[in-house]
Amino acid sequence: MSLCSHNNGAVVPPTFPRFRQLPAELRIKIWHHALPAPRTIHLVRDVSVDRQRLWLGFEAHCKATFPCPKIISNLLHVCRESRREVLSCYQALFNPTSVDDRLFHIHYFDPLKDGIFVDNIWPWGQGESSKPSGIFNARHLSIPCNTWWDMWTRDSCNLFGQGGLLSFRHLEELHIVFRILADHEKELLRMAAPWGQRLSPATLSIFFRRSYDIDFPNTNVDIHVESIYAKFAAMKAANPGWKVPKVKLMAWASQYSTSHRPKTFH
Repeated sequence: MSLCSHNNGAVVPPTFPRFRQLPAELRIKIWHHALPAPRTIHLVRDVSVDRQRLWLGFEAHCKATFPCPKIISNLLHVCRESRREVLSCYQALFNPTSVDDRLFHIHYFDPLKDGIFVDNIWPWGQGESSKPSGIFNARHLSIPCNTWWDMWTRDSCNLFGQGGLLSFRHLEELHIVFRILADHEKELLRMAAPWGQRLSPATLSIFFRRSYDIDFPNTNVDIHVESIYAKFAAMKAANPGWKVPKVKLMAWASQYSTSHRPKTFH
């Protein structure tokens, strides 16, 4: 294996022409080693496309805040063996009607290790033209507290009905996420005293808004795990095949960075 070579000044990546002669078990390990680390896929409304459509009452466009890792697409097209190994782990998060489907875009995820974070959009309730595919196989689902509370108070069928959580037959953990002030945000409020300490949650969300940050909890949000488990017990009694997931209330703080990298839960 050569480390690198030069061709007219360009650096050529290392090559290993005898890769196919490796034992199959080793090749398979290499394919899997090249796959991405666990991710949380943040799904949001595509506001840039939706503004006029939503005003007219049409369906909302759904997109992930970051594109599907290129390595997945690359491995799907290297050879039959690499494609088979990728598809043994990954599946399409959505089921587009065509490659030009404007409502859903193909995004592959591993339901065993990748989490789904739905932010004020319910892609499984988007009508019959573009049904979700792998999303119902997710093991970890996260929902912002404001969205959860809004749907809880309305007893929304999109959340509790057959088209909601009951369709997640393999769900292991449900995370309800609360945004909290990060240290750098607290410092900004301290510098803005006295009025900075009296900002409402809605104003805080606007004041600290960055791309794809979630909102601060509304003042009326009152979520208790005990009430959720009582609701789930009733759902389980009516649907014995459904598995009650673990529920976690989680805090999330915006990272101090000008980049748009995915945020993490703490």
